[in-house]
This record gives sequence, structure tokens and C-alpha cells, in this order.
Amino acid sequence: MKNAYHAREKLEPAIDALRKIDLQSLQFGEEAIELQRFVNFLSVKLAAAVKVIEDGRRQYENRDVELIDAVVRRYSEVIESIKFKGLQRKGLISHHERKVNELLARKFSAEEIEKIIPCPVEQIAELDAETEALRDEEQKLTAFIADAPAYNESLLSGLDVEGIRRAHRLFQR
Repeated sequence: MKNAYHAREKLEPAIDALRKIDLQSLQFGEEAIELQRFVNFLSVKLAAAVKVIEDGRRQYENRDVELIDAVVRRYSEVIESIKFKGLQRKGLISHHERKVNELLARKFSAEEIEKIIPCPVEQIAELDAETEALRDEEQKLTAFIADAPAYNESLLSGLDVEGIRRAHRLFQR
């Protein structure tokens, strides 16, 4: 899109200027034919750039605003959930370490401590799996948002798009 705008900005004035050179000024010679071919070549490039701009504008005008808003909202939720899962993980580890240190201070052995307060390996693994799933979702949401103006819904494959829409509608109420 950026290249198309740049091409249009540069090609339009160049084509206009070249069209001002009439055949007579080139003495109706071979150069006049070459100039006409060059202007036609530039015109084709300009038409392609204008088509990209028009297609982009049309995509933007026809975008699914509700879905975009829902995805942006969900993206914020996912980021917060990732942070929260990280805090939960740190809290589990910190709590376990604190309890272990208390028991060590009371002269309990490692075996005894493990029986009293087992390491929360399963809970940590569960949090890690949930965080990984959220990171995957974050990547898809980011790709969709970055795909402006197309906002290709296929970038959200594997996500519950209708669930995201419903949650957004409920949030708006």
C-alpha cells in the first residue's frame, strides 16, 4: 500500500510532464514513438498502483469492524492473562520455597519435606501449558491486527472467533 501511494505520487506528475512533449517537438521521429511507449509503460505502472490503492480502500471500507474490535479486546485480555499466569507461577514457586525453608529451619529432612509439601510440578506444568496456549492465541490475534486493511479472518484459524465476538458483545452491554 505504501509503495502504491509512493508510485502514484511520483508517476502522475512524470506522466503529465511527458505528455506535454508533443510529437512535433521530437520532429515526428523514432524518439516520439519511444516516448509514447515509455508514457504507456509508466501509465500501466500507475494503473497498477491505483488499483492497489482502490482495493485497499475498498477492503478498509468493507472491514468487519465488530470482529476487529472484538479481536483487539481479546488481545488485551490475552496479554493480561499471560501476565497473570506468570504471577501465579511465581507465586506457587515462592510459596513452596517459603514453606520448604520454614521446614528446613525446623530441621526436617528433604524426604520429609517432600512428603509434607510436594513440589507443585503439576500445577506449574498446567500454568505453563495454559501460558503457551495463550501465547499461540496472541500470535494469531497480532497477525490479524497487523493485516490491515485486509484483516484476513483465516489468520484466526483455530480460535473460537464466534466466542470472541460473543464475549465482545456481552462486554459492550
